[in-house]
Amino acid sequence: MGLLIFFLLSHFVITVYWPVFRSDSLTLYDLRAKLLFTEQSFPGAAARFDNQLANMDWTGAVFSHAPMTSLVHTWLYLSGWASPKVFYALLFLSLAILFYYFLSGYVPRYHALLFTLVMVTIPFSYVYATASYPHFAFTFYFSLGTFFLCRWIRLQKTGPLLLAGILLGLSAWVRQVTGIFFIGYLVIALYFGFSRRRFFAPFLFAACYFSIASLWNIYSKNVLDLTGGIVPPISEGFSYLLTIERFLLIWKWKNVLDWLWNTALVGFQVVHYLLLLTIILYINRVWKHRFLFLIILSNLLLFLIGVYISSLGREEWSHGSSVQRLYIMFLPIIWYFIALITAEPRLLNSESSSSQNK
Repeated sequence: MGLLIFFLLSHFVITVYWPVFRSDSLTLYDLRAKLLFTEQSFPGAAARFDNQLANMDWTGAVFSHAPMTSLVHTWLYLSGWASPKVFYALLFLSLAILFYYFLSGYVPRYHALLFTLVMVTIPFSYVYATASYPHFAFTFYFSLGTFFLCRWIRLQKTGPLLLAGILLGLSAWVRQVTGIFFIGYLVIALYFGFSRRRFFAPFLFAACYFSIASLWNIYSKNVLDLTGGIVPPISEGFSYLLTIERFLLIWKWKNVLDWLWNTALVGFQVVHYLLLLTIILYINRVWKHRFLFLIILSNLLLFLIGVYISSLGREEWSHGSSVQRLYIMFLPIIWYFIALITAEPRLLNSESSSSQNK
C-alpha cells in the first residue's frame, strides 16, 4: 500500500510540476485550447488559426482531431489554472482507484493491491500519463468502458451496460480510433445478449455509444466543414481490402508482424509473455472469464488488422511511437484479466455462483 501511494503521489507531483512541453501537444492539443480560450468557439479558433497560417493548409489537420483534451485544457485555462496537466494526474489516480475497485470485488485485497501497483508502474503508461497527450485519457475511458461491459456480463444489469456505452463513446471524443474496436465489443454484446434472451441490451449499448461518438464527426463536418485532415479516416483504409489479394499478401503480413514484434512493441514483449504463460498455467480458469478473454483477443486482432491497413501503400515504417502510444490502451485490460484468473479459486468460484444466482 505504501509503495502504491508513493508512486501515485510522485506521478502527481511530476505531472503537475512540468508544463506542457511535448511537441504534438504544444502544436496541436494545447494550441487548440489556447485558441479556444481566446476565441471562445471552434469556428472562431479555426478561423484564427487559418488567418495566422494563411499559406499552410493545416486547419483540417489540427481541428479534425477529437476535441476532449483540448476542451479540458480550455476549461482549466478559463478557471485560472496555469497548466492543464492536473487533468492527466487526476486521470491516472482515478484509474488506479477504479482498477482496484473493480478487482477487489472478485479477488483478495492483497491481490488487488499487487496488480494495481503493477498497473501503475508500467513504464509506458506512467510516462505517457505525465505528458499532455490524449493517449492516456483514451486509455482511461476505453478501459473503464471495458470493465463496465464485463460487469454487465457478470451481473446482467442495465446500469453497467449504459456506463460501458457512454464511456466508450467518450473515448471516441479523445481519439477517433474507438470505432474499429467497438465492432468486437458489439459482436460480443450481441452474442451474450441473445444467448441470455436479452435482445434489447446490445442495441441499447450501441445507441449509447453512437449517440456520443458520432457527435463530433457531425459537428466537424457540418459546422467546421472538416473532412479528416491530412490523415484519412480508418474507414477509407478498408477500401484497400475490397480485393482479397490485398488482404492475403503473406509477405506483407510477415513484414507487419516482424515490425510490430521487434520494433514497435518490443517494450511490451514481457506483457505478452506473461499473458501467454498465465493462460497456459491457468487454462482451466479461462472459461470463467471467457468474455473478457474474447474482448482482449478481439482487441489485439483488430489492432493488428488496423496496423496492416495503415501499412498498405506505405513503403517505409516509422519508429513506431504512435503504435506504442495506442497500445497502452490494452494494458489495464490485460492486467485485469491476469489478476482475475490468477486469484484464489475459492473466490472465483463463489463469485461465479453468486452471479449465476442473480
